[in-house]
Amino acid sequence: MTFISLKIPPGVNKETPSLTSSPSWRDADKVRFKFGQPEKIGGWKATQAGINGFSGTARSMISWRLNSGLTVSALGTHSKLYLYIDSYIDITPLRSTVLLTNPLSTTNGDTTVVVTHTAHGALNGATVRVENSTSSFFDNDEVNDEHYITYINANSYSFKITTAATNTATNIGGVVRLHYEHPISPTLSNPFNITNTSNTIVVTHIAHDLRTGDYVTFSGATHSSFVDSEINANHRVTRINADSYSITVTTASTSTLSGIGGSVVAAYELPVGNEHAVNNFGFGAGTWSSETWGTARTNSTEISDIRHWSLDHFGQDLVCCSNQGRLYSWNANTLNTTARAEILTGSPAFNDVVVVTNPDRHLVTLGSATTGVQNKMLVRWGNQETKEEWTPIAENTAGDQVLSGGSRIFASERSQSSTLIWTDGGLHSMEFQGPPFTFGFQELGRNCGAISHECVITHNSVSYWMSDNDFFIYDGVVRTIPCTVHRHVFNDLNKVQITKVHAGLNKSFHEVIWLYPSASSIEIDRYVIYNYEEKIWYNGTFSRTVWMDSELHPYPLAADPTGVIYHHEYRDDADETAMIAHIESAEFDLGEGDNILFANRLVPDMVIDYGNVEYTLKYRLYPHAGQLSETTQTVTATTEKLDIRMRARQVALRISSDELRDLWHMGVPRLDVRRDGKR
Repeated sequence: MTFISLKIPPGVNKETPSLTSSPSWRDADKVRFKFGQPEKIGGWKATQAGINGFSGTARSMISWRLNSGLTVSALGTHSKLYLYIDSYIDITPLRSTVLLTNPLSTTNGDTTVVVTHTAHGALNGATVRVENSTSSFFDNDEVNDEHYITYINANSYSFKITTAATNTATNIGGVVRLHYEHPISPTLSNPFNITNTSNTIVVTHIAHDLRTGDYVTFSGATHSSFVDSEINANHRVTRINADSYSITVTTASTSTLSGIGGSVVAAYELPVGNEHAVNNFGFGAGTWSSETWGTARTNSTEISDIRHWSLDHFGQDLVCCSNQGRLYSWNANTLNTTARAEILTGSPAFNDVVVVTNPDRHLVTLGSATTGVQNKMLVRWGNQETKEEWTPIAENTAGDQVLSGGSRIFASERSQSSTLIWTDGGLHSMEFQGPPFTFGFQELGRNCGAISHECVITHNSVSYWMSDNDFFIYDGVVRTIPCTVHRHVFNDLNKVQITKVHAGLNKSFHEVIWLYPSASSIEIDRYVIYNYEEKIWYNGTFSRTVWMDSELHPYPLAADPTGVIYHHEYRDDADETAMIAHIESAEFDLGEGDNILFANRLVPDMVIDYGNVEYTLKYRLYPHAGQLSETTQTVTATTEKLDIRMRARQVALRISSDELRDLWHMGVPRLDVRRDGKR
């Protein structure tokens, strides 16, 4: 008898034919490679804060240290913006919608429109969106738009339009809806309507502008027929009509009453964004003349993107924006209060990405705007060491630059000597040069664009990212990363939900991980890992939407779609339930495959710290002889050999575990074989 070592090279290979003479691992889940051999990955456990959960699906997360040494994290979901410090602090920005009658004034021949709004609360440089105004004295389309505010006094402000007014008039415009992106929390007088034994409360607010799923926080409500503390809290609303909506509380009302609650302050949050990307249908969607004229579009390649929060920190303060949104900041000095993130006055009206350059400390927005018009390829930066000075003048370093080679900017990362910017078409560098141009820009690569906002990770000045058809690395030169699971990933990718793709780092194991939605799933359910130390790939299944390494935390953090944050690489189980893990080889020849071999023993080579492992041998006589025969046996830490009876030319090996606390590391098993003839 002769022992044959079943030595299989590390990494999963799904690119070569399954019937190959060279051994390879074909499939794996919850398994990584360490020192060239497979082992079960570490487990995970919900954090204490994670057990309570957060609202919305998380898409971005960062951590940084305050001057006090305290580690703070920010978490952006499709519905909320949170701080995370062992518990969640809701810092979602507030907004306001106000309905005013004839608030506009004009001067003949002037392009200035004055708005009268008592206690408007707007600062110079803030924005307002005007809707429904109408007058014969100005261009209605120009007025009904987004405008930068010029502060006049506490009760009035102005904005500019292009076409001059044709008359001098006050108190015009009709019933005008004004949308502010700063908190003017309206006070509602007795807005609640209750029904005996019902947990639903109907709120009356004329022209509230809320959609189902938006959030409101009430304060000051009081009445004997409901529990005040339940009302004076944060609520998710259900829209009824333009003038009313409902909330749900825990304790049922004890009476049927209308118009109660007293003087109630209603703080409305930013509208909830898309949880999932959706195709745009209806009138105006898609390309010209693609369907019947005069009918609503039933098919379209245009996609309304998911809500994504871009997060960074300027010193110890958080800076952030949601796609096509304003630039906000949370002041670390407000940590022990209920302060929300607030608009940075004077900052661009539209932004997709925010990044702080290093070491020069410029606040930069990407996919930004000038004069209220967004350009998804525009880079804008404010004055050095400031957050609110954005207008370029000779005495500051503010400026802007339009990039080429794409249609939108997706992502940005700080590298050792520059800031890297990814469009959907390629990669650019942004390097600080000082006056008079401040920054120099260079195109580093084409046809290597990013697939999403979060698909890039940088470690030790090397960037890794995923495009819509490949994986790339930049270490001074843009190169593709040879991938042994390439077709498996890109042929099984949900093309509508690609902007959910999220990259993370697990540096303790030299891993870059990409989380992505498979073709059969609307949400992330798969991972693919590149081990940059061993230059190998492996993949599996995960329901995680964000990942953050353990640099500032004891363990890597990841969140699932239900609003739970987990510590990963924590012990051996899946949040105190058994983790199912396996790895399976492709079929390969025993010897040269020209002889039939008989095997009667398998000698396992395993380090099993706890539990059992299942060994499965699949075998056949000829490559096309149909389904492999198989034998499965249990291996423990003390198993010396497995007795088998097998006649075969080709063999495949599967290792699996599915019990609580299973932990194992595989070596090189051996088969005891003898030649059994060619027939």
